[in-house]
Amino acid sequence: MNIVPYKRRDEGLFESEWSPLIDVYDSDNELMVKADIPGLKKDEIDVSIHDGILTIKGEKKIENEVREESYFRSERFYGSFNRCIELPSEVEWDKATATYKDGVLELKLPKKEEAKIKRISVNDK
Repeated sequence: MNIVPYKRRDEGLFESEWSPLIDVYDSDNELMVKADIPGLKKDEIDVSIHDGILTIKGEKKIENEVREESYFRSERFYGSFNRCIELPSEVEWDKATATYKDGVLELKLPKKEEAKIKRISVNDK
């Protein structure tokens, strides 16, 4: 699986570009993706799947405009984001579910039947 690497702010990331941190879990029957996207409303998040690529995008807007010289320290990310993840197996996108609670986006992506792991039992002779 190829995951677009996370870029830290001190590695030359501009304020208008950021990428949410994610976890991807692969079980026998589904993939689960969790993404930390605090400060957005659910209708500000766009999730799509195309050609085996899951894309999560949106924009985190600055709540209050503060003059730059007034900042003592600024570490929170603002601006648009676009996170792409190559999925390790085919999913049934029409049965996928997405929930957003407490700043965490959770996607459940059921695998297509042919992508599910098939177990073969070993018998004695």
